[in-house]
Order: sequence, then C-alpha cells, then structure tokens
Amino acid sequence: MKIPSDDDFWDLGKLVPKKKRPTLESFIPSPPLADLGADDVAPTRAERTLHITRTCEKTDTYHTADNLFLQDVTLETCSETYNLYHRFMDDARRYFDESGAETPYVRYFSYMPQYTQLTAQQLAYYLYWRSQLLAGSALACDEGYIYLFAYECINLTDVLLAPKDALERLLTLWQNYAQQFPKINKYLSEWVSDLCLTHRMTLSHDKLGGLLPIIYRQASFPEFYFGAIGDVTLSNCDLLLALLCDYDYRSSRCYTAVPAEAAKNFSDTVEHSMFGVFHELFSGGTVSLRSEETKTISHTAFCGALYAKEKRIRLTVRYAPMADATEIRALVTTAVKYSENLYRALHGNRNRLAVQGLPEVYRAILDAYYRVFFGEKEKAKATAAEPAYMAQYAPAETGVTLSRADEIESLSWENTQRLIPDEDISTDPQEAPEPSAVSEAEPISAPTDAAVDYLRCVVYGDTAGVAAYASQADKLAECINQIFLEEPEVGDIVLEPTDSGYRLVDDYLSEVEEWIQNR
Repeated sequence: MKIPSDDDFWDLGKLVPKKKRPTLESFIPSPPLADLGADDVAPTRAERTLHITRTCEKTDTYHTADNLFLQDVTLETCSETYNLYHRFMDDARRYFDESGAETPYVRYFSYMPQYTQLTAQQLAYYLYWRSQLLAGSALACDEGYIYLFAYECINLTDVLLAPKDALERLLTLWQNYAQQFPKINKYLSEWVSDLCLTHRMTLSHDKLGGLLPIIYRQASFPEFYFGAIGDVTLSNCDLLLALLCDYDYRSSRCYTAVPAEAAKNFSDTVEHSMFGVFHELFSGGTVSLRSEETKTISHTAFCGALYAKEKRIRLTVRYAPMADATEIRALVTTAVKYSENLYRALHGNRNRLAVQGLPEVYRAILDAYYRVFFGEKEKAKATAAEPAYMAQYAPAETGVTLSRADEIESLSWENTQRLIPDEDISTDPQEAPEPSAVSEAEPISAPTDAAVDYLRCVVYGDTAGVAAYASQADKLAECINQIFLEEPEVGDIVLEPTDSGYRLVDDYLSEVEEWIQNR
C-alpha cells in the first residue's frame, strides 16, 4: 500500500483520462460459410479458372521464291472465345481520323499503353504527335506513345488501314526513333516481319536504311530481312555490308562529324566501292550465304503486342539459316576499312585505320574504283567551274624548247653583265656559295635511341620526358613518321602535330606499342 505524501498534490496523473487499449480487427471480412448438402460437390480448381478456348479455322501455306532463305510459310487462323482488349479496338476506331492541334509535350509511361489510361493532356499530345509524325516531323515522345501507335497500326490493319499503309507507318516510326529508344528495336523487328509474312508482302531493303545493322543484332529471325540479297547489285551493297561487315562505317567520324550531305557521300562511296569486292567474292559460286540445313520456327503473330482482334494467326516458317561466314566477314571488314582509308586520304585526313591481311586482288579493285571515280569527279568539277570565256585565254604555241630556253638564259646573263658594274657580279666559281651540307638519314630499320625514347614518352604520357625532347620534337617526330610510313602494316604517320607538341594517332596504338616492345 502506497503511503500518501505531501508531494502527491503535484501529481497530475489522476487527472489524465486513461487510454483505451485498441483492438485489431481484420480488414478482410471472412467469407460466409455455407453448409454443403449430401448431394453438393465443391467446385474444383479447374472449374474456378477462366478458360480461353482457341479454335483453328483455316490453314494456308505459300512459298517465297523472292527470298534467299525462306522456303514456305504456313498461316493458321484461330478464333478465341474471350477478348480482353475489346475496348481498345473501339477507341482505336474512334481516334483514327482525329488530328490534334499543337499542344505542349506531356510525358507518358505504361507497360501496356491504352487510350483509357491517357489523361486529357496526354491524349491531346498523342494525337498532335501522331499527326506530325505522319507528316514527316518526329517530335519528342516517350516509349508509351511509341507502343500505343504501334498497337494502333497492328490492330487496324485490314480494318481501317491497308496492310501496305500499316507497314509504312511502322517503318516511319522505327526509322525515327530507333536510336533514341533502343528497346523498341527488338519488338519492331518482330512485328514488321510478322505483318509482312501474314499479308504476303515483300519488304524492299531500301526502306530499311540504317536499320540493317540493328536488325542483324536484334531480330530473332533476320533471314526474313536479308533474304532479298539475291544477286550482287549496286543497290544491295548496303544489305551485304550489314550482313557481312563487323565494322560499322557509319560510326566513323567521316560520317558522324560532318554535315548530312557529306555523310551521305561518304556512306555511298564506301558502299559502291564494295560492289567490285562482292562481285569478285561471289562470282565463282564457291561462297554461299545459305546453310545446308533446314529449320522451322513457329510462333503467334505479334507476340508481346496488345492484340484486340478476335482472330489470331500462328506463323510456321521453314527456312535455310544463314551460314556461319567467319572468314568472309573478316575479309569484308578489312576491305571496308581499306576503302575508308582511301576516302580519308583523298579528303586530306591523315588518320588511318589499321588494315592487315587484305589480299592484293581486293586492294587493286578498291584502288581502281577510287582512282577512276575521283578522277572523273574532279575533272567534271573543274570543267563545270571554268567559265567559257577562259578558252580565249589559251596560250599560243611559241615553239619554245629546252635548248631554246638555255639560249635565252645565256643571253639574259650577257645583258646583265653589261648593265651591272663588275664589282656587283662574280663569275668566279670558287666564290659561289656551297650548298649546305645535308647529313644522310639513318636507315629506316635502325632508328635512333632518342626517337624510340621520345615515342615511348608520347605513348605512355611521360610529360617530363616529352618536355626534355621539346627542342628536338620536330626532327624526332619526322623520323618516327618516316619509319611507320615504310611499315607495310601501317603505311601512315603515327604522330600528328598539336598546339602543345605531338600526339599519337589513336588508330595505331596497338601497332606502335608492339613496335616499341620489340626495340
């Protein structure tokens, strides 16, 4: 028992109301219980599961004579009893002809984009963005808008869109956003091929542009895209390069660091220069891009896309896969680099790509192309630039020969001796200035120790060592460049001048390091 004290007066605990202890209640109500009669049977798990039945209605098979790899395609049309996205089709029909007015960009993200998810601002921007894209202007957007547009094209084919128009829209979308949104490349490579196969359309490779390298890396069925190769022609060199070249010449500074017109000129030149190489490579009939074996793939068309149609198509394709052309790829890759080096040289670019092991027959083909092509080009340019009246200024024939030139020079000296006082002229050969002594350069095979040491300092960033050779830098750099110009595997300068001295050309780092290690 607590004994009261005088300090109890100051205890306010008795005045504070006591807290009630909370009780936890379940927020999920318990299901009502029902008694089963003797004749009642509880539903099984299978009975409680939603079943979507698929009924095959038609099977059609056609052959593909215009594709190098494909043999035949089978289309199996099936109907499903349940359509999860019927609302999407209704909305796609409703918004098909609407063109939005200009409106600010609004972000939109969704794993499965649908019209019902869009706010009023997002819907307004989607309609505006879509109308601009179809008009040729690619505005800012998100993947949500891209996939929504793709779903729209897929589902409205044969409804409000002709198959060729749907294909054109998908290719426009793909061309404009392939680089900005790389994730779409995998899906679009599958959906475009499915659209063409289901509607028996041939896809011209010239509509693919810069997508071919992406397709080769991303598509699970690249044979569809590269099957149009056929015979080697000037127009399909880009297709062969995308298939057989491991070096992307469109990533070169000759393409990325110049205006669009110059970049196109570079890519066209490289592609056209390879025509002779491909013709020589495939002319004997010994090289084939087809494998001997035959494979079969089967999948539901437009897998991964929102599909609102009641009838789905299952594709079964029998084809000959592309052969593993490792040696051919290495040769083509080297030839493309050699072609780019020729282009760089003709345009004053001293940097070169490392090229090794290219057979002489292909070097000669590329050399001949650039010699003829650029010779004719420069001749035509000079002729066009020369005004017509310049022909009136052509020098007349004087009949001057080398012997006549010597005679004229002799007479000039006689006149000079008559006009100039004797003390200003000396005819004594002993008084004539001697030519400056020129020391013989050291053999290319035996560079000086200073040159090797200077190159080592430049390669490995030894600033103190580079500074020590500052007074001799020009002479040493000239010696080093002369050495590598004579090297058959390089044939180019490796040190280029800068505002602060000399730097190594990055393309030749491995060759220079190997050369230093051997000294």
